Amino acid sequence: MIGRTLSRRSLAWAAVSLACALVAAVSIRVYARAIEAAHPASGRQVPVQVATRALERGTRLSPDMLRATRLPSAYVPPGSIGSADRLVGRILASDIAAGEVVTSTRLAQDRVGPVAALVTPEMRGLVIPSGLPPGTVAPGDLVDVFGAYGGGAGHVELLAEDAQVVRIVASPAVTIPGTDRAGSPSLVLVVDPATARRLADAIVFARLVVTVDPPGGSSTDHLPFLSPPPSGR
Repeated sequence: MIGRTLSRRSLAWAAVSLACALVAAVSIRVYARAIEAAHPASGRQVPVQVATRALERGTRLSPDMLRATRLPSAYVPPGSIGSADRLVGRILASDIAAGEVVTSTRLAQDRVGPVAALVTPEMRGLVIPSGLPPGTVAPGDLVDVFGAYGGGAGHVELLAEDAQVVRIVASPAVTIPGTDRAGSPSLVLVVDPATARRLADAIVFARLVVTVDPPGGSSTDHLPFLSPPPSGR
């Protein structure tokens, strides 16, 4: 009698345990599906190239600036390029952060120089003598350029306002007639075509005065630096 009672109790406990196991299995399955739905598979690993350091626009890419890595396809930005061979020698059209994936949208058109890569179709790049001491300005700074004309009715004209400096060009250590003073850098400015024509004319017939704008735009509080007069003046 006791044996039969224990046997029935054992069977009952076994049935309850089995039911609990089935409920737990179903619950785990449902939970796993919920997690999978909330965090879908990120896909296969895709090779990409990332910048090894922060790079400025106009930089010509070299092998030491690139590092190969792999990312899940779901996180790869459009236009990514997996081969360094397709990037070396190309010019950046915009700044890029360290560790950022290099994409085709960050590149200038193929077979263009570092200055042309910075110039949009409606603008022009122009090199002017500055008369500035080395280290006075950096790429990205804004400057105003004035032309000081001599003669019987000397006057000063504003030729370019808030022109962006995109390159600093080191000048020779010796003074060359008709250029800026010894050691003073030339500036590559991005300006519209009309301003480019005014500046080109002033380089020949006037003395340039370059003023450095504060961050955010021009101001009346400038520190002017004069370039030497052109040859024969």
